[in-house]
Amino acid sequence: MIFLHSSFRVSSTWLWSRFRRSDKVVAYCEVFNEGLATIVRSQLNDITPTSWYSKHPIGAGYFLEFLPFIRDDGGVNEFDAAMSFARFIPPDGIGGTLGASEQKYVMGLIAHAERLGKLPVLSASRSLGRLRSIKAAFPGFHILVYRNLFQQWCSYTEQCFSGNPYFFSTIRNVIEENKHDHFCRYLHDLFPLHTPEVDSVEYFCCFVLLHLYLYAQIADATDLIIDVNRLANDEDYRHLIGQRITDASGVEIDLSDAINTIAFSFVPPERRAEVLDQLRVIANLVIADAPSPQGRALASKVLGEFVEEYSRYHFYASRLVEVAGSGGLLGERDSFRAERDGLAVERDSFRAERDGLAIERDSFRAERDGLAVERDSLRAERDGLAIERDSLRAERDGLAIERDSLRAERDGLAIERASLRAERDCLAVERDSFRAERDGLAIERDSLRAERDGLAIERNGLLESTSWRLTAPIRALRKLLRVSTRISP
Repeated sequence: MIFLHSSFRVSSTWLWSRFRRSDKVVAYCEVFNEGLATIVRSQLNDITPTSWYSKHPIGAGYFLEFLPFIRDDGGVNEFDAAMSFARFIPPDGIGGTLGASEQKYVMGLIAHAERLGKLPVLSASRSLGRLRSIKAAFPGFHILVYRNLFQQWCSYTEQCFSGNPYFFSTIRNVIEENKHDHFCRYLHDLFPLHTPEVDSVEYFCCFVLLHLYLYAQIADATDLIIDVNRLANDEDYRHLIGQRITDASGVEIDLSDAINTIAFSFVPPERRAEVLDQLRVIANLVIADAPSPQGRALASKVLGEFVEEYSRYHFYASRLVEVAGSGGLLGERDSFRAERDGLAVERDSFRAERDGLAIERDSFRAERDGLAVERDSLRAERDGLAIERDSLRAERDGLAIERDSLRAERDGLAIERASLRAERDCLAVERDSFRAERDGLAIERDSLRAERDGLAIERNGLLESTSWRLTAPIRALRKLLRVSTRISP
């Protein structure tokens, strides 16, 4: 396996693309890029060298090799964004242990390439602080790619000037998210980093010193160090580097199109002596603290090349920087930007006021509409009450008619009751008369019964005293008895 370790804007993407052309490898681009945490498959063909001002060789999407690892809901499997900067330097320092999650993630990339029978090539522009720990976990062929620091800074400046402050922000991200490292803590305290500005001396000093520190700490852990400036200018060196790569991996790559370019810097020329003094003092501490002769040698070389290029640029372009810099065109641009920003603030204020008035208008409209709804509701309620009132009136009138009818009926019944009472009284009198008549008849009946009983006794006596039949008197007596029985009640 091959690891390409580098910082940003050092031609590492160009070198990765040379490996990508080989059928023998699977070349992963920027394996710790924070965008891998959220990338979706539909973006793979959109994130290309031509989708931004990259100055990279034209080619397919950077992250196509990650296609098998992208989850359906987005993001590369086993990767999380904290791997980009929060774990740029391991918690236990530059010589510490690579995190278990990072090991699992990197192992997955390597295993996939090997299953395909290919050599895995992993480029990483966020790995310098953990190069030692990666080498310890994955002892492959580790290449460090670097560029003249001043030319690299000029590329950062060009990107920021063109509206892309990302690379400036990486300086702040590494320092602020790795203050567990003593040197990052020093830089954080010495050079406060605020909003990125192309002429910021603080960003410039942090950029230079951070890279010197990292190179001094990791040089002896690398298997090959590539100076891309020399690669572009020295054919023998190109051949040597190509041969070293082939010998180590069996992969042949074409480095013939390596070129040197430089952009521009707006660090104020009048502060050059001050800046160089600051850098030399702190760089000497960095070099002295290097853990190996290789680290001291690389940091000293990088510092010397930086000072030489910075001085050469100052010789050729200092007047241009003065004219174009913060005291000239750049300052005028910043003045126009400030004016523009002021007008934008004023515009935004008017917009906010307009929006506030629109909100107030909408509020009044809503209030009006609410009142109209309430009015319509009250009207409907009023109409309902009127209908209910008319219904109650009609019900009242019906009840009054019914009451009058009941009164008339009651009066008729009262008359009928009086008539019935009179009739009842008459009937009571008649009843009493009948009762008296009945009682008289009862008395008469009782008298006749007594008379009949006396006659019966007398008859029985006569029958007993005479033996002959007196049929005629008996018949007469029987007849008398019959009469007496008929009149009995």
